[in-house]
Amino acid sequence: MKSSSFDSEKSIEVENIDSIQNLRIRFFSFTGREFDGAVNHELCTFGIPDALVGHPVFREADSRDEFPNDFRKWLNSGDLIVLIGDPGDMEADISRELVVRNLSIISANGKSGIGYIDKYASKSDVAYIAVQQHLNGLNKSLFKSSKSGLLRLGELRESMKEVEPFLREREVGIISLSAIRKSDAPGKCDEGISGLTSEEGCRLARYYGLADNSKVLWISGFDSKGPHLNQSANLIAQLVWYFLDGVNCRVGDYPLQREKLVEIAISGPSEAESVLFYRSKKSGRWWFSLSKEFNPLDLLPCSHLDYQMMCEGDISKRIWDALTSSKNDS
Repeated sequence: MKSSSFDSEKSIEVENIDSIQNLRIRFFSFTGREFDGAVNHELCTFGIPDALVGHPVFREADSRDEFPNDFRKWLNSGDLIVLIGDPGDMEADISRELVVRNLSIISANGKSGIGYIDKYASKSDVAYIAVQQHLNGLNKSLFKSSKSGLLRLGELRESMKEVEPFLREREVGIISLSAIRKSDAPGKCDEGISGLTSEEGCRLARYYGLADNSKVLWISGFDSKGPHLNQSANLIAQLVWYFLDGVNCRVGDYPLQREKLVEIAISGPSEAESVLFYRSKKSGRWWFSLSKEFNPLDLLPCSHLDYQMMCEGDISKRIWDALTSSKNDS
């Protein structure tokens, strides 16, 4: 059977452009007017993603205008929210609305740099991305308890496309600049010299924007008042732009419906290791299920490579982890 793979780098026809244009996107910072101005200036020099109207403009969030309460309302109403910086006294009020959702944390050591979220991450569904092996010991127990897994920097670099399934169903994406190498992010708060390039960081931001259910992008872990203010503003503006470009190219696969998917059954070495794969007729993206009956809640994001490996008699780490978890639960 001929199969296809999803390539997020290619231009695709945006069938849900009306819903994207009607999406309310709010931009807030906790960085001060000077940094806001620098980020807004950078964004104004970039082109505007086709389905968006007007240049994005960050404004300072202020506890006096009841921002935490408004944030909760916007989140529940389906607005898309982009945050940059450290919210200070508002951190707990904002963060408690996020830890109950599916999170992705792109960070060198698994820490978001947001104290409340790091404190309660073990109780949340978190996917950790771009974690560096030599820093693993700092949060090893936390990574083991993660339901959605850990993708180390080395694994990520083997194939950037394999990151997309990790981000596909995330509602909250936190990018700590600790994940970016020092030469590309001189204004980040930690001194780690290794990490993602700025281009790789932007690619991850775009993958997250492509996710139909993404609601909040939060960029943290940088000094908004230091000597590298302009470099940080430029990098953050790029991350925001590529996130918005991903939003612009959303395909609208969700909610998953059987008639919009191609089902392919692949037999494993045993009946317990048989897997049903599903490919979207619209986008070419892949999911898999260990259940014999179709239930959209049982479908887990995967890639074309996971399917190919299964066809060749091999089992990818993503599928193996799901099989192991299923056996442990039974």
